[in-house]
Amino acid sequence: MRSKRQQWQLLTEHFDRLIDLPEDERESQLCALASVDADLAAQVRAMIDADADDSTILRGGSAISSPGAAQALVEQLVPGQEQTDPWPHLGKDARRRIEPPEMIGPYRLVERLGIGGMGEVWRGERADGAFEQQVAIKLVAYQGRGLAERFDLERRILARLQHPGIARLYDGGQTPGGLPYLVMEYVEGLAITEHVQQSSPELEELLRLMIEICDAVDHAHRLMIVHRDLKPSNVLVDGTGQTKLLDFGIAKLLDDNTPALTLGEGQPMTPLYAAPEQVRGEPVSAASDVYALGGILYELLTGQLPTEREGVPLTTLAEVVSRETIEPPSRSLTSTAARWNAAALRGDLDLVVVTALHTDPSRRYRSASALGEDLDRLLRGLPIRARADSWRYRSGKFLTRHRYAAGAISLALISLAVGFSAALWQAQMAQQAADKAQTALAQSERSKQFLVDLFGAANPLVSEHGSELSVRTLLLDAADRLESELADDLATQGELRVAIGTNLNALGESPRALSLLQAGLGQLRELHGDESAQVANAWMQLGRALQNSGDLDAAKHAYRSALALFQRLPGDHRATRIAVRSSLANLTGLRGDSASAVPSNPD
Repeated sequence: MRSKRQQWQLLTEHFDRLIDLPEDERESQLCALASVDADLAAQVRAMIDADADDSTILRGGSAISSPGAAQALVEQLVPGQEQTDPWPHLGKDARRRIEPPEMIGPYRLVERLGIGGMGEVWRGERADGAFEQQVAIKLVAYQGRGLAERFDLERRILARLQHPGIARLYDGGQTPGGLPYLVMEYVEGLAITEHVQQSSPELEELLRLMIEICDAVDHAHRLMIVHRDLKPSNVLVDGTGQTKLLDFGIAKLLDDNTPALTLGEGQPMTPLYAAPEQVRGEPVSAASDVYALGGILYELLTGQLPTEREGVPLTTLAEVVSRETIEPPSRSLTSTAARWNAAALRGDLDLVVVTALHTDPSRRYRSASALGEDLDRLLRGLPIRARADSWRYRSGKFLTRHRYAAGAISLALISLAVGFSAALWQAQMAQQAADKAQTALAQSERSKQFLVDLFGAANPLVSEHGSELSVRTLLLDAADRLESELADDLATQGELRVAIGTNLNALGESPRALSLLQAGLGQLRELHGDESAQVANAWMQLGRALQNSGDLDAAKHAYRSALALFQRLPGDHRATRIAVRSSLANLTGLRGDSASAVPSNPD
């Protein structure tokens, strides 16, 4: 199968060879070519017919129905790509008419950046001395009422678009020779596929680029404008990493009731990224752009297109599209092209891409904004809208989103549970202390019930906070309920205050964490005295909270108190002493007093 470049080279070679032949000889040559390659002969014939009828160009559309030629007429080249003959499909006479002026208004034409289906794009610079400015100037290669109408429509479209992610329109009009032109923001950057190949971003950074693009497309959609030709070469990434959307030249105003400035029933498009309804010639909508966005994302993730349309004749493309199935991106990764493990794409990201590329427009994302929102929710670990809701799915997302805090809470609760179990075992074994064991058992039951009630609040089906209950909210609620629900159990209150305060400190809630830790330390000292592991641990956690709050002197005192206790306590506390010494050394370094830092080696 020939590539697009090879196909276009063959087309132009046969076109240049046949265009100046007498009609009967040209027809004979076309018949001979058709016997070898019927599709290629049909494409060459369509190009010759288009060249013979200048009006097809002046109406701003494409009379060519073959895929290679149609794409060549509507596809704008990536800036900087060298092109020796800017208008090979127009014929020799047509090429002689392309004489862009040296100056357009106050701008001097500097270099040609690329060509499109109806004109050229040049880099221009301000030449009147008012100020320095580089611009991109889109210039029609012909005079004619049709192209003037076309450019007037494009100018109206661009004038409505004011978004940092869309190349801005500065000016427009006609040259003294009657050539319509647009003066636009000059974007120096790479097509997004080239940017990804060169910079090799992390998956999170790539998805954030797509969210920016979705936001720019959504801005156009809110103004009732559909781009209709989204593809990597129309999405540039500049040197600052900002994405810029280009070329609304074939955009459609959804609220515009005037006839489309195209020929016949065809629609200008790039078949490789066009939505199925575009290929079939049906009306376009915002969902058509969503499909193209899904195709771009698929290519960025996998290095390949989601469909196999390359080289398919336009006459059979609609039939091929009706049979297309999209493999999830995680299944399309190859060992040579993939930058990510399939596991990173499997699941929610697969579903997001496949939803955007659904054959049925009504089953895609309703807008570019909805697609961008799901990508953002995926990055933040929230449930995506494209997936059917369930308690298990939302709970799994909750735990994944807060895995560190949830893990810390789980460890604290396991420690408490072990302590309660040990108390129960001791009560059963010590018959002589039956009354004391009974009390410990009652305390254990109350504490377990408190924990059950606490985590019951995390159930999205019953929480008064709604389905997005955070760990921070859970901990704060627990702290508020301690005094009322465990008022007669000071020992459990003290240990829970320390455990909750420790985790709130990890979440950045320093003021509330300090209050809980100080209260918990006081209760534990009153119950157990100063010579206990619970008190030593409370001193250590209080030191960390004081350090986070910026009270370094108080933190130093707390760390030293914890270290002294762990040194006196029986048993092996070597690992804990190392942790306290390390925190104390870090603290003294922050205070600029490294000479007095306590060595972190074990004693």
